[in-house]
Amino acid sequence: SIEELQKHTELDTDQENEFTVEEVRSILGADSVNFDEFNVTVFEQISNSYKKLPQPSTEAAAHLEDVTEKIDEALKQQEEATTTTSGTKGDYEEVTDHHHDDDSHHRHHHEDVDHHHHEDVDHHHHDEIITTVATSLDHGKHIHDDTAPEYDDETKKLMEIADHARNEYNEVERKVHDVKRQIEDLRKQADVDVGPHGEYAAFMDHCFDYDEREYTYRVCMFKDAKQISKGGGSDVTIGYWDAWTGPSDNKYLKMKYANGATCWNGPARSLTITFQCGVDHKVIDVREPTRCEYAMLFETPSAC
Repeated sequence: SIEELQKHTELDTDQENEFTVEEVRSILGADSVNFDEFNVTVFEQISNSYKKLPQPSTEAAAHLEDVTEKIDEALKQQEEATTTTSGTKGDYEEVTDHHHDDDSHHRHHHEDVDHHHHEDVDHHHHDEIITTVATSLDHGKHIHDDTAPEYDDETKKLMEIADHARNEYNEVERKVHDVKRQIEDLRKQADVDVGPHGEYAAFMDHCFDYDEREYTYRVCMFKDAKQISKGGGSDVTIGYWDAWTGPSDNKYLKMKYANGATCWNGPARSLTITFQCGVDHKVIDVREPTRCEYAMLFETPSAC
């Protein structure tokens, strides 16, 4: 119908103005079309409109990859500088250890000559070694600080460019995903029998509740039906949309939801909805006349 298609403003070729009833009627060719007419003529036309929407830019993706490579190279150079500093620190420690070994050898050589003199020399060299090690480590620390600053301006700029390109690419990709989802929704709607004149199209993607003492019953048209306990616990699916099951003269008076959760030592749950003429769309009664087989009475202008 015009009201249903008018919701999809992406079909409007003139994006600056409102998607008017006249523009929608020009797409449908009438105020409303049945399922076969929609599938043969209208669906192909709106599919072509969707094909005109932008796809993710390959140039944006290539630019993002190039910038990322430059950042990786800058980080690699930064890591090499840090490794060189670590090696310098190790050289200082090695020199200090070698100095310590020489002093020990010297002390043992004079040990038999003068024990007291040896103690003085040993104490003197011990203090000297501690001072040398501390100085070496402190010097290495300053070298490391000088060669490992935060990212320079060029690297920061490259990172900003990469972030911007990545965000643009993700935004385009999200829009394309949304459009594909809308096309899939339209295809599903085209595959569902919503009445000879689309009377029940208004139900699409809508759910209706009915409360009783222990449960809330919820039916989502052309999707599924559930039994929700008011005392807590998991929802129980009592059926999935199956088919129209009304009498031969008007099959659209009843619909069936089948293959629900299996009852304990019983069959799979199911629901039959009987439609009757009414002012509003609403559930007016739910019962379980037979174990695990539910019956719902539903008022709607679509049945008038």
